[in-house]
Amino acid sequence: MNIALDIFLIKIIGMGVEGAALATIISQIVSGIISGTYVIVNYKEFMPNLRHDLPDRVMISEMMATGGAMSLMYSYDGIYPGRIFREYTENLQKQTGLPGYLKNMCFS
Repeated sequence: MNIALDIFLIKIIGMGVEGAALATIISQIVSGIISGTYVIVNYKEFMPNLRHDLPDRVMISEMMATGGAMSLMYSYDGIYPGRIFREYTENLQKQTGLPGYLKNMCFS
């Protein structure tokens, strides 16, 4: 399908690279729909059963505790002052071509 759409959209319609991208997107969507439909129709034992697959309170509390701890760790890493300073000096080095501290010492 992707090859046929490539030929149609690039050669006949004249869309170029955009046509190739559109052909790939369309063929991937159609492939996903066909594959999903095949699995739903032929392999019903793999489909989730909401009656039996709902998490209980213990599982929810464990997931919240683990997720809460991870979110705190990542939020601290995102605002860690040393990291902010390091990124600032790295950006300064990229812009000036000199190390940031050397530029500040020489030109301040």
